[in-house]
Amino acid sequence: MLDFARTHNTTKIIVGKPLHGRWRDWWRGAFVYDLIRRCGDIDVYVISGDTEATSSATTARRAPAPIPWASYLCAAGLVGLSTLLCAGIAPLFHPTNLVMVYLATVVGVALRFGRGPSILATVLGVAAFDLFFVCPLRHLCRF
Repeated sequence: MLDFARTHNTTKIIVGKPLHGRWRDWWRGAFVYDLIRRCGDIDVYVISGDTEATSSATTARRAPAPIPWASYLCAAGLVGLSTLLCAGIAPLFHPTNLVMVYLATVVGVALRFGRGPSILATVLGVAAFDLFFVCPLRHLCRF
């Protein structure tokens, strides 16, 4: 950085104060302190990276985001549709292949609705598969 500053006739460098602990400077070395020691005739300004004041101010102004209940309801509905589809094709396929229908549903929900509804779809899909397509006693199953 200093070589670049000297070749481009820079007279001032502005860097942010490190936000990590002092122990990390002791272990890895401190970039800011090394820069200040080696800068020569270039002025180095270290500005505060005080995120506590800005984060508390921004969180005080922001209202909590509303929960998108429609997305969760749609995710549950899609798992229900997947279960109906799997019930229709269950005689044709081994139960482990039916898992791919649920997996495709979870991926589709994740792409369309995000993390929360996809977690719900995952839990509901596993529960539905276990309830409807996994035989509780191995010797009573036909496969």
